[in-house]
Amino acid sequence: MHIKKYDFNYSRRLFAQRLSSGVMGAGVLTSLWPLIANSGDVAKAYPEELRSLEAYTKGKVKEGDYITADNVEHVKDLLAPIVYLEVAQMGRRIKVVPQTTDIQKLYPYDFLEATLRNSGKAVLDEVGNVVVKDSGAPWIGGMPFPDPGSGLEAFSNLGITAGRHDTTQFAAKDWDLSADGDIEYEYELAACEKNAVARVSDPEGPYWKGHEDKLRYTGVWFVSPQDVSGTSFLNTIHYDQRKFPELVGYIPAFKRVRRFPTNQRFEPLVPGITVFLSDFWAAGDPMLTWGNYKIVGRGPLLGPQSDNWHGDADNWIPSTHGGPKGTTFWDTSYELCPEVLVIEAEPTGYPRAPVS
Repeated sequence: MHIKKYDFNYSRRLFAQRLSSGVMGAGVLTSLWPLIANSGDVAKAYPEELRSLEAYTKGKVKEGDYITADNVEHVKDLLAPIVYLEVAQMGRRIKVVPQTTDIQKLYPYDFLEATLRNSGKAVLDEVGNVVVKDSGAPWIGGMPFPDPGSGLEAFSNLGITAGRHDTTQFAAKDWDLSADGDIEYEYELAACEKNAVARVSDPEGPYWKGHEDKLRYTGVWFVSPQDVSGTSFLNTIHYDQRKFPELVGYIPAFKRVRRFPTNQRFEPLVPGITVFLSDFWAAGDPMLTWGNYKIVGRGPLLGPQSDNWHGDADNWIPSTHGGPKGTTFWDTSYELCPEVLVIEAEPTGYPRAPVS
């Protein structure tokens, strides 16, 4: 009997082998990042079952379908556990869209170009901070470790360059629901982030002069409802990732600026909000205030990568569904991501942390 090398389960075996042996390097049929540099398209790095959900599930769920409680068991291994629970028990549904293979649709151009240009120039110093090889200077832009060799290197790609842009600004609305699906709090706010280092679009170079010892500044300000309008916060994150950020805020009711204890990263900024400073980009804390980073999983995943811009909706707000009153989940689209890393870490700097 002749066993084909690239049979249906080849990628599963390869991912398991790499995980157990500690071998890194993305891509199955060929190395991913050289392919990206040459063609800008990731399709040729993966076999068909990692490019199409229809192929992966052997036709049970396909692009264009909705994942619901009726078919979620066929893709359970591709979903985060909480997403599986939401679909299976809480009425969530997720539209499946085709995989995005054009890398320029997944990264801002300047950030992608810096990642390719600076590949191989990053190292972790003796305490774990990302620095430029040989010089020891702060990072100069793009992902520092496109092919990470450890859990900490992998997480550095988020912890150091999470926003992917030099400066970002967001306008947002927030609804906080009770267990019964009722709106208990509703806020309008804006947020801004400015990188101090690893800048990729600044003609003056990768560093904001005079701020090279900082990683980024993030600000949040609330404009409604009236009782919190004007409430604002500034979070200053040091480049040395062992240091806690400096968090100051203005509270209109007290008409003064006060400093907040930033080791309490899991406290709400205003009543009712359940998104905390620690949650931003899934990397809101300085990465060395967490520890014991490990790569514990590798393989495909269903996740939101595209088709989630609702420009034709009023105020760009998507529709909702699910939960007790049809308001618990946004209408969202997921696609098959061919290869992801699962990183485990512990909040070693946060004895009160409710998560790990």
